[in-house]
Amino acid sequence: MLKCVLALIFLTFATIARAEEGPQTCDTRLDFAAAFQQLIGYCKGDSCTMPDDAKERHCGVGIGAALSLRFKQVAHKIVRINQLCVGGCLSFAMHAPQFVCLGPHGSFAFFRAAGKDVDKDPNYPKEVMEWAMRKKSELTPDQREKLYPKEKYPNRIFPFVDDVKNGFIMSRDEAFSVGYIPCKEPAVAIATPK
Repeated sequence: MLKCVLALIFLTFATIARAEEGPQTCDTRLDFAAAFQQLIGYCKGDSCTMPDDAKERHCGVGIGAALSLRFKQVAHKIVRINQLCVGGCLSFAMHAPQFVCLGPHGSFAFFRAAGKDVDKDPNYPKEVMEWAMRKKSELTPDQREKLYPKEKYPNRIFPFVDDVKNGFIMSRDEAFSVGYIPCKEPAVAIATPK
């Protein structure tokens, strides 16, 4: 499993680097559209709704789905998020903010899974990282000790938690303050064909 994740990350960064050189060098053999369909499913029109089970998808699927829009493997879509967004949903939203709108119940949860030994935080938009640093600076010493136990990496921003709801929760209004937009009208979710 770890080898698959590392391979996806390597291919993602290699493709992004080639895409920065120009579209003629972008490796279109990488099927990011499949990641979009795995995360979000099929939807018609120019908008769709992030399904509730997106939180169960690996963050690599979220990145692949974001890249599918960036490399135009999927037609331009606005993805409506109307739930607590974690996992693949969060990864998608952080890597494709220009393709995201938030419904009345949309929010984001940032955390590190307890027991994971990763030396740095994900590379999210600058405004999101600044918001998270403010949240960390507002913690009491007791909260800090609980969320950052025996910290090997003192500069890590996102806390270790056993329950997502104990992480840093970015409300809908806070998300607007860092550049996310409200949805204009509800998108219709279309079930993925079996």
